[in-house]
Amino acid sequence: MRNIYLCFERPKAGAYVGGLVGLCDSYEKNNNLFNDLGYNICFFNYSLKSTSFLNKMPKLRNLIYGIKQARHLVKDLAHDKDAILHIHTSRRFLFLKDILLAYYVNAKLGKKAVLTIHVGDINTVFTSNIISRWAIALMNKCLDKVIFLSYRMRDQFEEKGLKKNIGEVVYNFFDVRICPPEEKTKNKISRIIYIGSINREKGIFELFDALMSINEPYHFDLCGTILEEDIKQDIYSYISQMGDKITYHGYVNLEQKEALMSRADILVLPSYREGLPISILEALSNSCAVIATPVGAIPEILSSDNAVIVPPKNADLLKQALIRLIVDEKLRSTMQANNFVTSNNYSVESHIHKIAAIYDTAN
Repeated sequence: MRNIYLCFERPKAGAYVGGLVGLCDSYEKNNNLFNDLGYNICFFNYSLKSTSFLNKMPKLRNLIYGIKQARHLVKDLAHDKDAILHIHTSRRFLFLKDILLAYYVNAKLGKKAVLTIHVGDINTVFTSNIISRWAIALMNKCLDKVIFLSYRMRDQFEEKGLKKNIGEVVYNFFDVRICPPEEKTKNKISRIIYIGSINREKGIFELFDALMSINEPYHFDLCGTILEEDIKQDIYSYISQMGDKITYHGYVNLEQKEALMSRADILVLPSYREGLPISILEALSNSCAVIATPVGAIPEILSSDNAVIVPPKNADLLKQALIRLIVDEKLRSTMQANNFVTSNNYSVESHIHKIAAIYDTAN
């Protein structure tokens, strides 16, 4: 059985846990499925000792972390030569650090890595064409496979020079209890839910503006951690103004999420940019209607049968979409039924079989 080293930095206790970490935790939770296919999930989660000096100098801290992480990883892999390195990355500095990590492992051990990029647009990853050309040249040398969350993003990288034989598209998956339409709570008024980090790029201000201008009855469940300190006062002001129309739950654990999803009628996610939001896949499996923006892989998996798609940064159209699903019970019910059927395409079992097929080709 080959070990799979999942390489990423786990947030400190009490810090925000994003979709990347949640996905890797689901891999560990479902390790029995990997075992059945000949693989065993391990974590490489190097932690740098925190000091007040380094905390005041984040750029220096990140540089030292990258160097020490690479050295410790090579030491571990040298004792497990048959292992596969799977690096999970996202954008900008983290992306460049992880490409250099893969390059260092390749130079020292001759081992190529698998890389998953957890964003949905190449412009989120790179800040300049010069850096993108340099980084992609390194990717061609030191990576066995690059896993993208959308065909659009794979095409963007290939247009910039990524070898066509190393790019793969594997959509995210849901790992929550399902709720078919006939088992959902029947609400007297529509329940709308938002689950995710709370920041400007998620379209949270447009969402509040849209909701506060709707006269039809509804209840809004807001779930997530406020990530930007400078918007906290504004968010709490909106919450106060909405009164009993809103419940702010903060961060929700798995059990809380499953309970809220099972009684939600509509999931709304008006993001400016995304990869493939796991919250949408969870909404499908819980028979929720969806309102989303056409970013990342969302247009590839959702049609008008599954969602009302609105452009980012447009509170008026977002309001119209919300009203449409609130008042049109037939449309909402049809969409909920369609989404539960569609969710079969994004099960954890299906995803793991696709990932294992990629590992089968790794060196």
